[in-house]
Amino acid sequence: MLPARRLPSAEYRLHVASTGIYDRMTAWELVEYFGRLYRMTQERLVERMETIFQWLQMNDFRDVLARRCRPG
Repeated sequence: MLPARRLPSAEYRLHVASTGIYDRMTAWELVEYFGRLYRMTQERLVERMETIFQWLQMNDFRDVLARRCRPG
């Protein structure tokens, strides 16, 4: 059984969101960032990211900065 993982607090997430860092990251980097916040192993994270990007048909813009992507 995996050890319990403590999720980032709402205060921490709000602080990070207010820095504007999300706009300066690519779609791939954003997903990776959140995977790391949830302490996923690198191997599992990359595996899941590949699956998610393929499933959501996001590979065409995975290296585009988030500020250039349409929300939603």
